[in-house]
Amino acid sequence: MNDEKFELIRQIHLNGIYAMHHVALQELRNINRDYNTSFWDCRIGATNTALAKKLYYDKLPKFAQRFLDTIHAQEICHCRMLASLAYSEAAVRIAEFHQKVLENSFVAWLACQPLIGEKMALATAIWGRHSDDPHATLQGALAEEFHQNQALAVIVALDPPIEELKKALQFQARLLGILQVNDEDKKLIGADGEMCTIFGWEAHMI
Repeated sequence: MNDEKFELIRQIHLNGIYAMHHVALQELRNINRDYNTSFWDCRIGATNTALAKKLYYDKLPKFAQRFLDTIHAQEICHCRMLASLAYSEAAVRIAEFHQKVLENSFVAWLACQPLIGEKMALATAIWGRHSDDPHATLQGALAEEFHQNQALAVIVALDPPIEELKKALQFQARLLGILQVNDEDKKLIGADGEMCTIFGWEAHMI
């Protein structure tokens, strides 16, 4: 992998961490919302991973097929974990966005839905620990960790052309806008090579 590709993949990875930071800060500030994501996991996770299999499965190498099989099964499991399947307009809008990305580019979809979306779910599981959040279970949180890490691993292993990686970044930028990820969320110690110079617990809760 050359330096240009590595930098594009690094930016794709960082965008996921920015979204994760955004959710973590919301949890620390006790932003109230519904944490029963059963509808989200059905409408976004299970539905779009099924579509990914329909559109791309036979064109993918076996490692990517295994990833899709696993994430699809786990999304179905999460969406059936709790009783409530309350309709969410926000979930539908985000699902439709991911569907358009998926129809355009498998690599861009990996960068948006599993990588950004699952990092956000993991952040909620870690910082929220809400009793009505499927991802707050031990296995649920581990599944989210697997989804987002494996999505990045699949992108790297597929070794897509520069143009596909740039397209993924463009779709990610649109998604971060929808999610209202801002400059504050992009403050990550060490992300751009600077050394950590702050000390103490509270100083790191930013």
